[in-house]
Amino acid sequence: MPQRLLRQIETPQEWLQTMCFLAGCEALNITEHLADLAVKRLIELEPIRKKILGIMMEYLATVQPTEHSAKAHEKWNRTLFYEWSTFSFLGYLLEHPGPREEQQDKEERTMDVQEAFELLESVGWYKGSNLHREVAYSIGREANLAFGFWYRTAYSEDDRQVYLHLIGDLLSRSSSEDHERAFFLIRHSEPTGRQLALVVDAAFKPPLERIARDRHLEFIHKRYGDFFRVNKVHLP
Repeated sequence: MPQRLLRQIETPQEWLQTMCFLAGCEALNITEHLADLAVKRLIELEPIRKKILGIMMEYLATVQPTEHSAKAHEKWNRTLFYEWSTFSFLGYLLEHPGPREEQQDKEERTMDVQEAFELLESVGWYKGSNLHREVAYSIGREANLAFGFWYRTAYSEDDRQVYLHLIGDLLSRSSSEDHERAFFLIRHSEPTGRQLALVVDAAFKPPLERIARDRHLEFIHKRYGDFFRVNKVHLP
């Protein structure tokens, strides 16, 4: 029934209404599949990335989680429909279809992380001003995970350099929130498996040393002390 409903959607507005209707579909036990179908249908309806992102933000603003507890931040798995929808959407945004030179149309080719990050920033993805606090936290985390996966599956060394450039750009800003984002982009460049002591590429050592000197990130230093230690970065 829900799959048939998605196929019948003909406009982005109908898609938004349907997404609200699908809240609570977790009981059907097809949440991941359903979310992926929903995102694919949105992409079929609207080919322009920024417009798709705007529609996603409209949808996320309607989400009111009721089942997440504080423990979810400590031991988390995707379970809710909006989480899987966000995961599928970011996967679409950051896919690696092949060499850049084979991607002629910018709207057809995949974005690199710098472009994708700037696009997310432009619609307030990281501010979450109109979102439930739990949703805002969740989509920020999903972006970190998606970007980290992008780094691990990057097509070339040039792509990985773009990732390093993005981290450098974030650290050059004055905001401690941007510095925190840079840290998590580094941390999620490897699958964490919920490990605190996780070794990342040596290329990340210089930015990690800058983060270690940032007095505004003491909570990061305390929580992830083992992470800095195994990457041979000294904390003050």
